[in-house]
Amino acid sequence: KLLSQHPQIHRLAINLSAHAFENAELHTLIHSQLKHFNVAPQRIILELTETSSLINLDQTHTVIKNLRAIGCQFALDDFGTGFCSFSYLKHLPADYVKLDGSYIKNICDNKLNQIMVRSMNDMVHAIGHKTIAECVESPQTIEFLSDIGIDYIQGFSVGKPSPWFNAY
Repeated sequence: KLLSQHPQIHRLAINLSAHAFENAELHTLIHSQLKHFNVAPQRIILELTETSSLINLDQTHTVIKNLRAIGCQFALDDFGTGFCSFSYLKHLPADYVKLDGSYIKNICDNKLNQIMVRSMNDMVHAIGHKTIAECVESPQTIEFLSDIGIDYIQGFSVGKPSPWFNAY
C-alpha cells in the first residue's frame, strides 16, 4: 500500500524471516497484493533474515525462484554470519548480498575486516550479485567502501531508520 501511495519511493526492502519461506504460496500472496495495490514487483526487494533458522533449503529456493519470476528482487541479509552463509550464497538465487554490519562498523581501523569485506565483495560480484554494506556510520567508511566497489550502503551515514509513516 505504501508504494502505491508514494510513487517517489523507488524500491522498498522488506525483511522476511526464514519461517515465511516455508510457505509454498508466499509468491501467490505477494503477487496478489502487488496487483491489488497496482505496484510493480520490481520495486520490491525481499530480504531473507534469520538464515540460521532456515529448515528447508529446497523449499526456500523454490519460493525465491517464484518470487523472482514475478519480478521481485531478493537479498541475503547478514551475509558472513553463521556457518551456512556460503552455502546459501551458492544455492539461493539472490540479486543482492548484504554484508553484515559486524564487518563494516570498524572497517577503517581493522585490517582483517578490510580484507574480509574486500574478499566477500569480490566473490559476490564474481558470481553476478550486487553488494550492500550494513552499518555504515562515517564518511571514512563510505569512502573505503566506495574505493573497493561496494554497490550500495545502508546505515546512519545515509539516514536514520524511521517508521514509514514518519518518512513520508
